Amino acid sequence: MDTAMQEQIRSTDKTDFINVETFQAYKNEGQLLPPNTVAEVIIRLLTARNFPDGKVVNVGDYLK
Repeated sequence: MDTAMQEQIRSTDKTDFINVETFQAYKNEGQLLPPNTVAEVIIRLLTARNFPDGKVVNVGDYLK
């Protein structure tokens, strides 16, 4: 999810955070969704009759 925290992480120096390039790649490759999109999917899942109870889900699998 593309948040202010993600932006801060991406601007961190590699000497302070060894995986900074991974987080920069998430942004550059368009892998981060806007927070409102993630929230909409979560609301749909929580209100669905067939909520995947007890399962790990990927928000990307539930995008319209």
